[in-house]
Amino acid sequence: MHCSMTRSVPYIAVCLLGAAIFFFLVAPKTLTHAASIPGVIKIQSKGYAQGDGPQARDAAELDAKRRALLLWMQNFLGEVSERDFAPILDRVGDYAQSSRIVELKHEDGGTHVIVEVYVREWPLRVDFAALLAPMLTTAPRVVLLIAEEGPGNAAPIFGTEATTVKALAKSLRARGIEVEEPAELRKRYTKRELLTYLRGGLPSIAKFGRENNADIVIAGSAIAVTRLESSVGRMLRVRTSLNLSVVRSEDAALYESIATEAEVTCLVAEDGARIAFEDAIYKGRDAAAVATVLAAARPRAATAEVELRLENPLDWREVERVAGRLRTIEGVREVEVLRAQTGTGIIQFEYTGKMSALVDDLTRPFPQGRNLQTRQVVGREMLFTFVDASPNRTQ
Repeated sequence: MHCSMTRSVPYIAVCLLGAAIFFFLVAPKTLTHAASIPGVIKIQSKGYAQGDGPQARDAAELDAKRRALLLWMQNFLGEVSERDFAPILDRVGDYAQSSRIVELKHEDGGTHVIVEVYVREWPLRVDFAALLAPMLTTAPRVVLLIAEEGPGNAAPIFGTEATTVKALAKSLRARGIEVEEPAELRKRYTKRELLTYLRGGLPSIAKFGRENNADIVIAGSAIAVTRLESSVGRMLRVRTSLNLSVVRSEDAALYESIATEAEVTCLVAEDGARIAFEDAIYKGRDAAAVATVLAAARPRAATAEVELRLENPLDWREVERVAGRLRTIEGVREVEVLRAQTGTGIIQFEYTGKMSALVDDLTRPFPQGRNLQTRQVVGREMLFTFVDASPNRTQ
């Protein structure tokens, strides 16, 4: 193998576009994106210090900067303990690129200010995620849905056949993040089905994550383009582009958009593509890991969601038959049938009634086909199994 890394292109969108969209959608009005300064967001906050001289003004401004960082963290977690995140709050200068006092007044023996703080978001995200990771009760579970196109591939490839999938899975696992075994996906889905999920947008990608019991889906494409390098004899130039989205399965929220590129010169196109794909993943792996932790740490929204697991369906028509009954039950809405491992069906839905009444409705005999028998109900998680209908029951 004769390849050389001729040029590495750090074309990383990391959190600029993704975070800008995310903050625009969900952040308080005090958090805005400073579009004129790449990677910087503007946070408006209040500060206070006793006294009324220049030192009091500076102390009040520093207090406002600390509160700005606290606001940013609260946007992810809600209530935040200042003690838990003191390593960040005590190093304001590492994150606050600049600030501007927009209002200052003296009253009650103190100085009150309103400050616009311009925060370098990437280092803040990295350090925040590093502090959050040990606090998670369970490791985030990730499933990778990446279509890779390169030399020798007549169609996009998925799973362990893809260099990008293997490289990213290895990197995430090294950081304590659980990754669904890529080879298992290829056993359960065809390439066409995987492409359908990928091309269906954020709701479709999130549904794929729920079907695979994953907290996060990292989805996207990796493409390699090869051309002859005329100035270097028979050498080939292979350029790869990687575009990924980090999506939370629960609510289809986009936590990060990542774009990287890499380029190598090589005699064999397949070798060059493999090296360039690995380099592209190397550049994007930090952003992927940080976004995964942040998405996993965000508290789940209060919901009336129920998960119903069905053991041993004969086929998916039996599962759909149960879903059809659910749609007729009062208090049930948003019924979604999820594909799962062979031998299990999953239905998720919202329900506002009594769980005992729901069990009674589900175990009523069906006019045709097999019936359901309760195996276990814990909170809003239900496990039922299909059983043959009694031959003596009245039709």
